[in-house]
Amino acid sequence: VSQSRYEPMDAQAHAHEQREEVNRRFATEVRDAVLQQAPDLVRFFNRQARLHQDGSLIRFGFLSDATVIHFSTVSAVRQSASVSYARAKLWELARAKEFAGLPSAALLTAVPRKDDPTLGSKQRSKLATNLSEIEREADDGKVRFLPVDSVSMAVERVLELST
Repeated sequence: VSQSRYEPMDAQAHAHEQREEVNRRFATEVRDAVLQQAPDLVRFFNRQARLHQDGSLIRFGFLSDATVIHFSTVSAVRQSASVSYARAKLWELARAKEFAGLPSAALLTAVPRKDDPTLGSKQRSKLATNLSEIEREADDGKVRFLPVDSVSMAVERVLELST
C-alpha cells in the first residue's frame, strides 16, 4: 500500500486542525476584548451544557441565562468546510436553546469583508450564496446568524446578546 493513499486524509485532518485553530483564535480575541469592557462576563465564556437529558457535555463559546453563542469563521478558501462546521454548530445551538429554555441563541461568525481585495468575483459570489444558506438554516432553527468582519463588531454583538 503506497503512502499516497493516506495523504488526502492527512491533508483533510490538517485542514480540520487549521480551521479549529482559526475558530479558537477568533473566539479568544472576542472573549479578551469583551472582558476588557465587561469583566463580569468572564463566567459565561467556554461553558458546557447538555443538549438532552443525560447527554454529553458540549462546550459553547458563551452561555448565560440569556443566550448561548458559538463562534465560528468562514474561510473564503475552504467555504464548504466552513459551511459544514456552521451547520453542526447551528444544530447544537438550536438544541441547547430548546433544552435549556433560553430566549436566544446565536452563531457569531467571522467572515471576509465584502471589499476584501484578495477575493475574486467567483469567491465573492460563492461566499454570498453560502452566507445566505447559513442564514436560512439558522432561521429554520430559530437561531440568529451574526456575520461580522471584525473583532469589534463581534464584541458589540456579544454585549448586546448578554443583556
